Amino acid sequence: MSSLSVVIPTYNRKDILQRTLEGLAAQSAWADIDEILVIDDGSTDGTNRLVADYTRCSRVPVRSFRQSNLGQAAARNVGIREAQSSILLFLDDDIVPSPALVTEHLAWHDRHPEPHMGVLGFVTWAPEVRATPFMEWLGLDGPLWAYAHFKPGSRLDFHAFYTCNLIRRQRSRPILDGAQKSERDLNQEPGENPLERRSRSSFCCIKAPHGFARPTALVSLSRLL
Repeated sequence: MSSLSVVIPTYNRKDILQRTLEGLAAQSAWADIDEILVIDDGSTDGTNRLVADYTRCSRVPVRSFRQSNLGQAAARNVGIREAQSSILLFLDDDIVPSPALVTEHLAWHDRHPEPHMGVLGFVTWAPEVRATPFMEWLGLDGPLWAYAHFKPGSRLDFHAFYTCNLIRRQRSRPILDGAQKSERDLNQEPGENPLERRSRSSFCCIKAPHGFARPTALVSLSRLL
């Protein structure tokens, strides 16, 4: 089976980020994680201390980077540029991976090794969140995610490029032009990763039936407006 680098952009979410890191440490396939890259987008809540403490005791190599609040897209670009593995697993900093997430992702990726292929993992609300009906809709059939429309194993287009739980192969390095620039400096949609922009013409995604991750943040309509 292949191995991968995990890329996590983060900003002022150290308590939830800790659960994300603990979930990676508890992976059944933790030995297939080459490294965890945490890109701090200018946090002021002690994220740097948390990552430093975790790095000292982690059985998986952890590398941390810091930038001056340039946005998640720019933070992911740092991870893409610095990653040592040719396979990247993108996770958000509020996603708690299930123990089999890496195993499932790599198994699907090994079955579909084409360079233009990615694998989208399922995301659902953590039980302790007690998701409201609005949140359930938002995560299955709303503007946040549209998992209700994706069949396991189906091929998807760039609209399903959800970087909260997605694996993708790098074709070469460096893969992006302007990788150090902020998202506002790039000719792209707000918040759009240039890897996503390139994927409009080259990306095909297969939804894995497993590889669950659980966001832990409460969401309301007012928070989205």
